[in-house]
Amino acid sequence: RVFELRRGNLERRVGSRDQSSNSTVDLGFALRRTFLPKGFPTSCPPEYLRYQQWHIVQDLATQLRNTLATSRVLSGLGVGVEGATA
Repeated sequence: RVFELRRGNLERRVGSRDQSSNSTVDLGFALRRTFLPKGFPTSCPPEYLRYQQWHIVQDLATQLRNTLATSRVLSGLGVGVEGATA
């Protein structure tokens, strides 16, 4: 399946493409469907896309910070250290 974004609507485009470009298009479709509201861009103010981009960056940074903090706490408690006992 090949989809194309035109004026805020996804349209199916019939054509022969190799498998790699189909998976790229499917990934783009999945990302748009996940992170953008239905009817985008006509259903949102013009600055929404920029807001959403920074929101995703902030969420990723928060997840990274939490992962690193948890790793350090567990390491400080001796988890994963050879020879440490409970």
